[in-house]
Amino acid sequence: MGMDVYGKNPANEAGEYFRANCWSWRPIHNALSECGGTAILVEETMLHMGYNDGAGATDADQCEKLATALEQMVEDMEEPIYSPEELNDPNFQCTTDGKFVDAATYEGETVSPYEVDVSHMRQFITFLRNCGDGFEVW
Repeated sequence: MGMDVYGKNPANEAGEYFRANCWSWRPIHNALSECGGTAILVEETMLHMGYNDGAGATDADQCEKLATALEQMVEDMEEPIYSPEELNDPNFQCTTDGKFVDAATYEGETVSPYEVDVSHMRQFITFLRNCGDGFEVW
């Protein structure tokens, strides 16, 4: 399962479609909130972008503002980008090589299974700049 994001009146192929699996959408969605997405989009829209119900930006100006804010945020980030600690379930963790473990009994380093590569985040930024009159998250 994942999020299928469709551009409304895309300028080109880069703005037609963006896909994020359930593991990478969570940090992308959180990054949108952290970089000021709730000031660009109404809070209810931001909330519903976490579901597959068609919520999203309604015009090109909103998309450009989101793209610029995300671009500034990821400029100096290292890969991968994980969900912040407050969104993580401490019992739902994996090893640094991707094996799911019981964090309560595992003695090694664990990380959130929710992660996104900076390159995937940049693809989303490109999508935002080319999706036209907004987008819908399905």
